[in-house]
Amino acid sequence: IASAFLHSQTVGRLYRGIIENLDKDKFEIVIFRASVKRDEMADAIDAAAAKVVALDLGSLNAARKQIAAEEPDVLFYPDIGMTTLTFFLAFARLAPVQCVSWGHGVTTGIPNLDYFISSRYLEPPGAEDHYSENLVRLDGFPMYSLAPGLPRNLPGRAHYGLPEGVALYLCPHTLFKFHPDFDRTLGALLERDADGRLVLITDGFGGAWENKLMERFRAAFGAAAERVIFLPRQVESDFHGLLALADAIIDVPHFTGGYTSQEAFAFGAPIVSWPGEFMRGRVTCAFYRKIGIEDLICGNEKEFIETAYRLAHDKPWRDDLSARIREKSAVLFEDPGVVREMEDFFAWALEKAEEGFFPLN
Repeated sequence: IASAFLHSQTVGRLYRGIIENLDKDKFEIVIFRASVKRDEMADAIDAAAAKVVALDLGSLNAARKQIAAEEPDVLFYPDIGMTTLTFFLAFARLAPVQCVSWGHGVTTGIPNLDYFISSRYLEPPGAEDHYSENLVRLDGFPMYSLAPGLPRNLPGRAHYGLPEGVALYLCPHTLFKFHPDFDRTLGALLERDADGRLVLITDGFGGAWENKLMERFRAAFGAAAERVIFLPRQVESDFHGLLALADAIIDVPHFTGGYTSQEAFAFGAPIVSWPGEFMRGRVTCAFYRKIGIEDLICGNEKEFIETAYRLAHDKPWRDDLSARIREKSAVLFEDPGVVREMEDFFAWALEKAEEGFFPLN
């Protein structure tokens, strides 16, 4: 298993449970670490492996040799596309079976990656055409996340410096996910709710994305841009409190929330979803379909805006949705079935590779 993000980051949170729960009588797990980041989660992940190899971060050739020396049967990349080392490693044939999953939810275009592991909930009909890899649709989601605990004492608006008496539309996603197409939608939402505030989280990189977005917002919706509030990055407990505090959480349509949406659902925090064409824009929608609640899945911009407005202002409706989501969200966490599915897939793919058979999409 090769990644630079097997620590307290989304990839680590998604895959720690899979690594810990894979049958060790059937699988010898070797972690190939492509970063030096260490924390408690990294230690827990390493403890579940038979061996940990710290890859040479300064030499692609040396890192390839380190992996090849272990003679893996299956080389699994939880993510590809967020760091150059794992991206270029994947061009080499280092194992009979090489596969990637949705830690970064786009196809790689790399010829030596055989499979992309996804879920039937995530993919629309015809999605095999979206991938250079052979698409694998699991019955569950390729993750094993632990449910977060809601803080006992939820902070109020004053804790975050947020105004009272107005609707708060929280869009808590990484700022580089905000496609320019979405600017018009956000502006129309603030026009629909003349007192509403759009709450975002700063990028943590010196404000570069914040400044870029504000330039776009001023151009797209004029004076209403003054009702955009940027909060600093939050510690985990305060972030969870913010999810619970918002009047409406809105998703980004081109590259939706993933683990953030999971966290929100654990607290019963409703999210307005507008699914896109590709898997990366369908994750929140997929979670809703898994739990059997589709009230907040929207099909167009007008529906998205009106649903967000109603969610912020119709408290009985919101409370009902919140209770239903909280009650049903447990199926999104700690699913042993998906671990067995991944075990079966790895064994099947290796058997087929040994037979010289690689199925088409």
